[in-house]
Amino acid sequence: MTEPQKLPLHVRAIRAEAWKVSETELDVTGHLVDDRPQGVPAWFDPTPASTIHDMRLTIRVRYPDLVITRASGSMATHPYTLCPDALPPLELDDQVAPGGVPGDHADNGLLVAHDVHQHAV
Repeated sequence: MTEPQKLPLHVRAIRAEAWKVSETELDVTGHLVDDRPQGVPAWFDPTPASTIHDMRLTIRVRYPDLVITRASGSMATHPYTLCPDALPPLELDDQVAPGGVPGDHADNGLLVAHDVHQHAV
């Protein structure tokens, strides 16, 4: 007899992509998706979708010094109306990020944004 197929409760996917936009700049996008294949728990705002987070963070990185000069985030899907409140601190336009740390990565920034969001809820 075969075992019934198991359906996970929670699946998190993180993807990072980088594009060369000029001789001295890269755009790096981190994309985080949290899915609940069996549906969302009752304590979430009612939603028919199983995706509870669909978030992106795109940063512009100057190289070779790896300084972040631009950043923007988005949330296509989120469980609470206050979730997008985590986005404004991610916005950076045509300036060097305060304390621009060489080696910062989009997926790390996305995880930080997710952590900020989680603590705000």
